[in-house]
Amino acid sequence: MGIIAALLILVLDLTLPSGVAAGAPYIVLILIGFWAPWWYYIYLMAGLATLLTIVGYYYASPASGIDDWIMLTNRGMTLFAIWIAAVLGTRVQMNESRYRTAIDKASDGIIYINTNGIIESFNKGAQKIFGYAPEEVIGKHVSTFLPSPYRENYNEYITDDVVKQEGKLTGEKRLLRGIRKDGTTFPMELSFSEARQRGELTFIAIIDITERQRAQEQLILLSRAVQQSPVSIMITNIEGNIEYVNPKFVEVTGYTYDEIIGRNPNILKSGDTPDGEYKKMWDTISAGHEWRGMLHNIKKNGDRYWESVSISPVRNLKGDITNYLAVKEDITEHLATKDQLVHALKMEAAGQLTSGITHDFNNLLTIIIGNLTLLMEDMGDIEAEEMKDILDDALSAARDGEHLVQRLLFISRKQKYQTQRFDVNAVLTDINSSLNRMLSDNITVKIDHTGEVLMTRTDRSQFESALLNLAVNAQDAMPNGGIFTISTARTHIHPSADSDLTEQLIPGEYISITTKDTGTGMTGDVLAHACEPFFTTKEPGKGTGLGLSMVHSFAKQSGGDLKIRSEPGKGTEITILLCESEHEIVESGTMEKTTRDLPKGTETILVVEDNENVRRFAVRTLENLGYRILEAGDAYRAMEILTTEHSLDLLFSDIVIPGDKNGREVATWAMAQYPDLKVSLTTGMLSEPPPSDINYPLLKKPYSVERLAYFIREQLDSVNSRH
Repeated sequence: MGIIAALLILVLDLTLPSGVAAGAPYIVLILIGFWAPWWYYIYLMAGLATLLTIVGYYYASPASGIDDWIMLTNRGMTLFAIWIAAVLGTRVQMNESRYRTAIDKASDGIIYINTNGIIESFNKGAQKIFGYAPEEVIGKHVSTFLPSPYRENYNEYITDDVVKQEGKLTGEKRLLRGIRKDGTTFPMELSFSEARQRGELTFIAIIDITERQRAQEQLILLSRAVQQSPVSIMITNIEGNIEYVNPKFVEVTGYTYDEIIGRNPNILKSGDTPDGEYKKMWDTISAGHEWRGMLHNIKKNGDRYWESVSISPVRNLKGDITNYLAVKEDITEHLATKDQLVHALKMEAAGQLTSGITHDFNNLLTIIIGNLTLLMEDMGDIEAEEMKDILDDALSAARDGEHLVQRLLFISRKQKYQTQRFDVNAVLTDINSSLNRMLSDNITVKIDHTGEVLMTRTDRSQFESALLNLAVNAQDAMPNGGIFTISTARTHIHPSADSDLTEQLIPGEYISITTKDTGTGMTGDVLAHACEPFFTTKEPGKGTGLGLSMVHSFAKQSGGDLKIRSEPGKGTEITILLCESEHEIVESGTMEKTTRDLPKGTETILVVEDNENVRRFAVRTLENLGYRILEAGDAYRAMEILTTEHSLDLLFSDIVIPGDKNGREVATWAMAQYPDLKVSLTTGMLSEPPPSDINYPLLKKPYSVERLAYFIREQLDSVNSRH
C-alpha cells in the first residue's frame, strides 16, 4: 500500500509545476506509516518520502517566474516537516506499542469498549479469565461476560458508570459475578478508566478475585479458629514482646488483652523452671527450629500451672524470622490424672516386689530374732567378742530391713512430678537388687555400664518406676526365662540426624538407657500400638496396659524420647533418651563415728512417744549422752509436763500420739506458751516428702543412735527450731 501511494504521489509531483506542491504531498507517506503495527515502518516511509522529494525536485516541470533557490527552500522545508513528523510519529507509535505490550501482559483482564458497550479490544489476561479468543468476542456486546441477573441489568451495573458526572468515568469499583466460556461463574472486581481514542473508546479492567476471595475466606476461618481455639496462642516479635494473644490465653492467665500486649512472656515465669531450660528454648527458636517442652508458670492471681508449649519461628517471604508463634495448653489437670496413673503403676510394680521383699524380710527377721534370742538365753556364757559379732549381725540385718523399706517407699510414694539431678548409673546400681527380687529366678538381670557419672534432671521416682515396668514387661515376654539387660551410654544428637529416634529431639547431649530381653518379641501391629494407653495383649485382669504408655510419656515429659525395636522371636529393645545435665561433685561430710565421738549435752529434753520400746530406746540413748530426760506417752501427759516444768530446753515428739492433740498440735501449743522453747518432731509415716503443714525440724524413723544424737544436738544449737 505504501509503495503504491508513493508512486501516485510521485506522478502527481512530476505533473504539477515545481513551485506548486514543493514535495508537500510526500508527508502523506508518514501518515500511512502511522497505521503500520511497527514503529520502524514510519522511518521507512520517511526515507522513501525523502528520496521522492529529491527526485521530484530534479524531474518536476519547472515553474515560470520562480527562482531555483525558492524551490530548493520549499523542498528543504518539506524534508524538515517529513522528519519531524516521522520522529514524533515514531515516539507515539513506540509509546502505543509499549502500552499495548503492557496491556497484553497484564494478568488482569482489560477490555476496550465503545460508548455502546461493543468490545473493541481483548487482552491476554481477559482471554485467560473468560476463556475466549479475541476473534470470538470482538464486535460483541460486553454483557456477554455477565450471567443473569447482571446481564439483564447491564445498564445498572455498567452503562450508568459511563454516563455519571457528565459522561466522565468515576473509577468506582464494584463487585459482581462474571461468566466464562464454559458457563462457570466467578467473583470479579470491575472498574472503569478513560482511554478515549477517536472520541469513543473506554476500557474496563476486570480482576478475577476467586483466589483473593478464597484467601480472605481462609483468613476469616483461620482467625475464627484462633479466636475460638481451646489452647492458648501467643505471637511475639523477635525480641519476645507480645503482639497478640487469643481469648483462651486471657482465660488461662487472668491477664486482659490490654494488660498483656507489649509485655514480655517472662511475666508468667514462676521461678520453678530452671533458667537453663529457657536458654535452651531461646537458642533453639533463634536458630530457626521448633521448641517443645513444659513450663511451670504463674497466673495473674498467683496460682501456678503447668503448660505444654510449642514455639516456632514465623518467617517473611525473604525467609527472615519476624515473629514467634507459641501454642500452649494448660495440662495441670492432665498431670494430676497422670500422677494417679503413675502411682497406680508404681503400686503395681510394688506388688511385683512383694514376694521377693517378704522372703528377704523373713530372712532378716530370722537373723535379728535368732541372734537376740541367743544373746538373751546365753548372756552369761557368751564372750564379749562373740557378743559383739551377734549384735553386729542383728544390727546389720536391721539396717538391711530399713533399706528395703526405703526402697519400697521410694517406688510406691505418691507425689507430683518433681525434677532433681541424679546419676543414672548410680540409680541402676541401687535398683539392681530390687530387680533381682522382683523378677523370676529363671531370669538373669545384667546391668551393663562403665561406672562413669551420667547426670540427668528428671523425676527420679518416675525414672525408677519406668525401669521396673520395663522389667515386668520383659518378664512377661520370657515365660520360660531369659536375660534382661540394661545398658547406658552418652549420646550426641546432631541437627542433621535423620534417625527415627532423634528426629523430634533438640540437638545436644543425651543419655541413652537401653533395655533388652530375649523374649518372644512383638509383631508389627502390636509394636505400632505398644505405647497407646490401655493397649495390652494380656488377658483381662492381668495388666493395665499403661506400662509402656507411661514410660513413653515420662521420656517425653523429661525432654527426651523413647524408641522400641522388636521382631517376633528376636526379643525387644527399648531405648529411653534423657537430656544430660552437667554433673556436680558433692562432697559428703558424713563419716563413721564411734559412740564416744557422738555429741553430748546437759540440757533438759521432753521426749513424747506412744510406743514404749521406741521411747525407752530414745530416752536411754539421750541419757547416756548426758541429757536430763522427761518422758510422756500421750498428749495429755506431755501438756501436763509442759505446764509444770519450766526448765525445758527442747520438746522432741512423735507426730502420731494418743490424746485430743497430735504431736504437731502439741508443738504449736507449746511454742505459743513458751516462745523460747525449741521444738522438733519425729515420724514413721511413709508420706514423702513430709506434709507441708509440718513447720518444725523432722527426724524420720527408723533412726539410729548416731542420727538421734546429731539431730538433737543440732536442734539445741540452732537459733530457732522452726524452718
